[in-house]
Amino acid sequence: MNLNQKIKGINFKNPVLLASGTYGFGLKFKEVINLTGGIITKTITFKPMIGNPPPRIYEFEGGIINSIGLENPGVKYFKNKILPNLKNLNTNLIVSIGGNSVKEIIDLIKTLEDEIISAYEINLSCPNVKEGGINLGQNPLIVEKILKEAKKITKKPIIAKIPSVFCNPIEIAKITENNGADFITITNTIPGLVINIEREKPFLGGISGGISGPFLKYYSLYLVAKIRKIIKIPVIGCGGIRDYKDVLEYLFCGAMLVEIGTLNLVNPFIVAKIIKDLKEWGKERRIKNIKKIIGKIEIEI
Repeated sequence: MNLNQKIKGINFKNPVLLASGTYGFGLKFKEVINLTGGIITKTITFKPMIGNPPPRIYEFEGGIINSIGLENPGVKYFKNKILPNLKNLNTNLIVSIGGNSVKEIIDLIKTLEDEIISAYEINLSCPNVKEGGINLGQNPLIVEKILKEAKKITKKPIIAKIPSVFCNPIEIAKITENNGADFITITNTIPGLVINIEREKPFLGGISGGISGPFLKYYSLYLVAKIRKIIKIPVIGCGGIRDYKDVLEYLFCGAMLVEIGTLNLVNPFIVAKIIKDLKEWGKERRIKNIKKIIGKIEIEI
């Protein structure tokens, strides 16, 4: 089965993308990264961020809760010290960008615009300090403003990674499309809290964190199936993928691409097997092109 797709002017050798943060900035495991349709970097902010204090990860049966806090060296260091080492990547380089305000995100894009980047994924689940600590993507007016301003300064495709809770994802999805987003990623982590009974306080240094892992797939699949009915821009499914069968579920529901995240932290080489299994599955069924199975299942929700 031919896994290649050209979407919004970008050639994807297969539908598998590496979710933000799971391979850092792409400096290691390049032989694995080059097998995929693209890597989404760790989120970059305009100024350096030290992130949350440890512990930052809590593992439980079925997933993890992470409280990294967007630790990164800032856009200037990324541009001058990291990007030059990524020029030999043989796949799409998608940069995740985030910030506390519309201005910060726009300044990020301006700084990176002349670089070897295939697309930007705007992380709309960043704490928005100026708006009382809510996520950027939970406020429809802010989402609208970010996308309108971003489209004025870049011709590169923009992926909107929307929040999964504390907002109406259906409404936010439609707003992203109406204001110029080229892709939409569904979904992000959901908030979680762990209590350390022995010390009688929260376990994570950042207090709360984002829950991810296999359980998230079922909520994300629901959103993908529902949202792809009301928007025309390509959907990227994300959440809980463990093997090629999970990838197929997303494709059947209408996602054109998928992001694999938590699984990479368990086994950084597993994506190679998933891609191989996808090809073999299609070959066994004499399916020539992946486009034949995208949105194959009609679901009314």
